[in-house]
Amino acid sequence: KNPKRKDELTHNPEPFMQLHVQGKWDKIYILDAKKTRRYIGMNIAEIAKEQNCASGWGALFSLFIEEEDTLHSIVFTGECFPMEDILEVLQDPFCAVCSDSVASATDGVTKDVRVSPDTFIWAERFLRTFILEKKLLSLPEAIRRLTSLPAFQAGIRDRGLIKKDYCADIVIFSPEKLNDDVTFVDSARYPEGINTVLINGQVVLHENVRASKHSGMILRANS
Repeated sequence: KNPKRKDELTHNPEPFMQLHVQGKWDKIYILDAKKTRRYIGMNIAEIAKEQNCASGWGALFSLFIEEEDTLHSIVFTGECFPMEDILEVLQDPFCAVCSDSVASATDGVTKDVRVSPDTFIWAERFLRTFILEKKLLSLPEAIRRLTSLPAFQAGIRDRGLIKKDYCADIVIFSPEKLNDDVTFVDSARYPEGINTVLINGQVVLHENVRASKHSGMILRANS
């Protein structure tokens, strides 16, 4: 509501991302919120149109005012990386693949933690998109980008390979069955095609049923 704060936001010299600077409000989506949950899955351009706002900024300020003391609950996500850029960087054999999401689950203390609609399915979508659909990488190379390469780059020397004296972190899946039906509103869904997951030699997920025993641990460089 404060005009000075509005001006500071709209003229921020160090914006977190460039989408709003470029006016690409249709690329910024609401992922989570409390009082404004009705807008989850909508982009800012759609919200601005619904609210008859002259710009995306007007829609944002309207959301902020409505949330008030729960403002911290609003989580935005954006289409920040054009596909042509992704295809180009993946040509580099040293380009590892990871997620910018956080630990989440279908139950427990992290059940409702969401920072990305791809939290549960980012690896599946990477494999399905760039192996089956675009045929950019071979299956062994794509798996290397997800496993041994990032482990090596992070200085973790006993993971990322099925090898003697290495920790048994293994995913058993059927490439041709990879799929998902995740949406912004319902993103806590396991992908199809992944049969079994082992962490440190223990089965933690089998046929979409998670084991009660948690064998994961915090990883640190050990090179």
